[in-house]
Amino acid sequence: MKTILHTEASMGLGGQELRILMELSGFEKKGYRVLLACQPGAHIQNLAEQKGFKVLPVKIRNSIDPIAIASFYRILRKYRVDILNTHSSLDAWTAGIAGRMARTPLLVRTRHVSLPIKNHWVYTWLADKIITTSESIRHYIHERCGFPENRIYAIPTGVDLTRFHPDSHDPELLSKEMKLESGLVWVGIIGMIRWCKGHSVFLQSARHLVQKYSQVRFAVVGFDPDGHIDFQREIDEHGLQDKVFYLGFREDIPEILGGLDILVSASTAAEGVSQAIVQGMAMERAVVATDIGGSPEVVRPNETGLLVPPNDAEALSAALGELIESPEKRLEFGARGAQWVRAHLGTDNMIELVENVYS
Repeated sequence: MKTILHTEASMGLGGQELRILMELSGFEKKGYRVLLACQPGAHIQNLAEQKGFKVLPVKIRNSIDPIAIASFYRILRKYRVDILNTHSSLDAWTAGIAGRMARTPLLVRTRHVSLPIKNHWVYTWLADKIITTSESIRHYIHERCGFPENRIYAIPTGVDLTRFHPDSHDPELLSKEMKLESGLVWVGIIGMIRWCKGHSVFLQSARHLVQKYSQVRFAVVGFDPDGHIDFQREIDEHGLQDKVFYLGFREDIPEILGGLDILVSASTAAEGVSQAIVQGMAMERAVVATDIGGSPEVVRPNETGLLVPPNDAEALSAALGELIESPEKRLEFGARGAQWVRAHLGTDNMIELVENVYS
């Protein structure tokens, strides 16, 4: 039985952290011993412990924190870790250094986002193999770091197709929850409230569209893990409190998606293949996404959705208007997207691909 240690320095909770939990669960079912080392008090610690995983808190102060390196070294030796998979910059350095010191058989670095890489050493000296969430990130790492392309693997995050299934949803969920009339067209954005997710562009577009379409309403799902952004205040400042509804953190994402007609990904940077996009596609939702990162790899224009330039509220409004006016297109895009996701992005398929990297 091999032992896999995942490390994560992030305190937040988003697609990256949820993917780690998905991999922990998938490999535990396959008979591996799985461990998670993370910052004390991180959101992922609480969720992992609730799911019954072994969690080892390690405080990481900086990328060469000697105390953190020593802690990781002890963990690697004590649990005889076979595979170390790092996920963020701080843990990639500290756990990676410890992994080399402990002579851990396989060091894997998973790169989730498309932000520029500042120091390539963490992708060369401290990694034997690299997993990315999109082909675009895969090519970038090869070109930026010179890492052998045959040891970089693009594996988008999978979707639990039993949970994200279009047959089990209420299309009037949001209207009922907000005590609004039926027959509305709901447009939603799901994800962490962060600078790179394009929420301000989404609000600008909403302000324009509500003047043209009386039947449209908007839902925003997510939260700021750092507590710095008062998103409800931003909605109020735009005068959209009766058109845009901020739902905060929600666990019933399949049900929320089932209540949407159109899903938006307005990201301006740092995007691999968005979990929200592929989950929405699995639920047969029409998708409008910005043309960055890995989004064009799954959102194929006029086939599974529409692509728009980032930071362009006018283009986003035009694309949304096209789908608001055409229920037929929404159904067509949704059906094609779901077919593609079911064929390529099931959770079991993702776990199998990652297992091949580990072998």
